[in-house]
Amino acid sequence: MTVSDKLPALHGIMVALITPFTDDKTQIDAPRLKAHRNTLTELCVECAAGRVPVVSGTGSPSSDEAVDLARHAAQVGAAAVMVVPPFYDPLNVEELTELMAEIRDASQPPIPAASGLTLSPRRIAELSKVGVKYLKDTSGDVTTAEGTLNIFHGDFGSRGIAIIREITWS
Repeated sequence: MTVSDKLPALHGIMVALITPFTDDKTQIDAPRLKAHRNTLTELCVECAAGRVPVVSGTGSPSSDEAVDLARHAAQVGAAAVMVVPPFYDPLNVEELTELMAEIRDASQPPIPAASGLTLSPRRIAELSKVGVKYLKDTSGDVTTAEGTLNIFHGDFGSRGIAIIREITWS
């Protein structure tokens, strides 16, 4: 049995939800946003009632907040967390791996990855060891996608199925 066999299958449409702003619409209302994100995760899990898996977006400009959001998502029953690492002060590969390990330790759900970095198949394999289970490849590089799939031999994605960006041939 592989790790993939133990995880819920993710399928269907995953929707990005709204962001609350201050009343004058000039900035993100951080306290309301955190409460908003936690409440949305709770409501989504409650409304899904086990019929479909809930993937909670836990990306944040703050690593600590991303960990807190992931921990909360796990506590209320999210099937996975979607992490966008801090983007104002981008992480290097080692820092990204450390953050993903910290999120894994705090939450345990599988982690789809969006890193803002170009990752080699070897680096993706390293991230998989700290809980990154899904990856959105927006590079458009078929060779890299093929190399990534070859490394995992069916133990990446959900039950051997990986989500790969549509390829448009010119």
